[in-house]
Amino acid sequence: MKLPLTFKVSVVPGRGVGKKLGFPTLNFILPAGSGLEFGVYAGYVNEYAAVFNYGPRPTFDLAEAILEAHLLGFSGTWEEVEVQVTLGTFLREIRKFDSADDLKKQIREDIRQAKKLFP
Repeated sequence: MKLPLTFKVSVVPGRGVGKKLGFPTLNFILPAGSGLEFGVYAGYVNEYAAVFNYGPRPTFDLAEAILEAHLLGFSGTWEEVEVQVTLGTFLREIRKFDSADDLKKQIREDIRQAKKLFP
C-alpha cells in the first residue's frame, strides 16, 4: 500500500462512542478493494486535518471494519454527505486496550503525533 490514498466517501451514522470518549468522529464505509490496511492514520477530511482509525474496534469487541475520522480543531455539526478523505501517514497498528481510559490516552497520543505532521 502506498500513501497517500484518497477516496470520495459518504458519511454514515455511527454509534456515538467517539463522542462519549471526548473524540467525536465522522464514520465512513470504504469501497471494496480500497487497498487500505487496518491502522491509525493522519490525513485530511476535505480541508480539515484528522486522525483516522480504519478496521475493527477490538476494545469494544466490534469486528466490522469502518473508517472513523476525528477532525482536529473542528467543533459543531457536519452536514456534508460526501467528502474527500486523504490518508497520508500511518501512525500505528490497531490493538485492543484494557479499558476505555487506556484507549483515550492512546487517542490523545495519536493526536499529538498527528499534529506534528500538519503545517
